[in-house]
Amino acid sequence: MKIQRWYWVLLMPLILATPVVWADSDQSPRDVVKASTERLVAALKQHQVEIQTDRPLAESLAETHVLPHIDFERVNQLVLGRHWEAATPDQRERFTRAFRRLLMSVYVTAMVTYADRIIANSQHIFFPPGEVEPQARAAMVRMLIDLPSGFKTEADFRMYRGDTDWKVYDVIVGGVSIGLIYRTMFASQVANKGLDDLIAALEAKIRRNDSALTTAR
Repeated sequence: MKIQRWYWVLLMPLILATPVVWADSDQSPRDVVKASTERLVAALKQHQVEIQTDRPLAESLAETHVLPHIDFERVNQLVLGRHWEAATPDQRERFTRAFRRLLMSVYVTAMVTYADRIIANSQHIFFPPGEVEPQARAAMVRMLIDLPSGFKTEADFRMYRGDTDWKVYDVIVGGVSIGLIYRTMFASQVANKGLDDLIAALEAKIRRNDSALTTAR
């Protein structure tokens, strides 16, 4: 179990790094995920040494390769459920900003910590072919990891196509939805203390993380 948990952490940067199809109707969601993973690995190879000590550079890579390509509105709807519908415009804006920053922190930390392992194991990541109807608005793309050690696992990307592009809004790992994990984490706090309290807690966590990073430098 300890080894498996270590590899789940290794998976996280790849799970969060799926971009859009840039208005190319001939490119399938599977091709998008595959190409995005390859671009991420190439960027890590190029900047592997620098990102260990240059946090702004690591965050810049995340901003370029990851966060702009996540459908945050749909993610927020999944994570907050009915509380998203009841939220005011100000609460939605604050939650989106705080949750986006939290994901940035999680992603960048994992990317920096496990860059060498991601690069070393990139040749053992596979994307089985899948069929998607031309007019489909939703798709599921499967990623398989088959390491020489014998460890095997899979992750399913839930994607949605807007007017011109595909975006990720959830990932299912080992049969468990990452979005629903966050919903479970947040639900009791919202129910007991309200959405404003959850947002304040996220903002406080971000300030602590930023302070810790500043001290570490």
